[in-house]
Amino acid sequence: MNQRASLILETEQLSLTRGQRKVLNIKKLQFHKGIIYGIVGPAGCGKSSFLRLISGMEKPSSGTVLFDGKSFKLNWLGKPIQNPDIYHIGTEQVNGSGTGEVIVRTAFPEKADDIRKRHFDKSRFGHIWKSKVRSLTVGERSVLASVLAIESDPRVLVLDDYGVYMPHDQEAEIRKKIRNMNQNLGTTILLASQSDHYLRQFASVLIYLDKGHVSRIRSGAKQQQKRGKPNKRRQRS
Repeated sequence: MNQRASLILETEQLSLTRGQRKVLNIKKLQFHKGIIYGIVGPAGCGKSSFLRLISGMEKPSSGTVLFDGKSFKLNWLGKPIQNPDIYHIGTEQVNGSGTGEVIVRTAFPEKADDIRKRHFDKSRFGHIWKSKVRSLTVGERSVLASVLAIESDPRVLVLDDYGVYMPHDQEAEIRKKIRNMNQNLGTTILLASQSDHYLRQFASVLIYLDKGHVSRIRSGAKQQQKRGKPNKRRQRS
């Protein structure tokens, strides 16, 4: 597989301005199939905005985002139409007056019981299933968001605020599930965090942002994922 064929997401001259403030100004980035990427930077550096742009949740002020070599389609208001092959989630999207069970059953009604068995039964996360979401800590909501992400089975998974609020043992368990998802399904994964403490242990590429710019790009985990090795279920591009 050549370099161009292995690309799944790419940006060119990407910028985002809100009011009088330029939030992002990134010349070029490329993301390859089946790789785990870490997006690292302090609060306010533009991580969440970048993830929204690359997920098709928001339109850039200028520049392009390509998924499988094509721009996102726009609706009649000129806003991007989200591609179902890209799943974006963060702790702010896990909310409401229901329980963890309600959140899961709403998202995945047909396999909610299987999800309960896989992630909550006989697990340190078991209490999340019956707890009201509003009573959960930010770390527990982050765990719930991670479970939803893992079960979404997209071609590209985008997860914001990874590991920021999780205790070490919870993060280790979620990390194992995400790594298995990448290795078994060939999912391309983008994880954003304020620190590279966890990400450098399993992300192959670390992209550091500072004040809306890419400050540096570094290799992450020593165990580099093999590019372009999706299973049959992933061969949809």
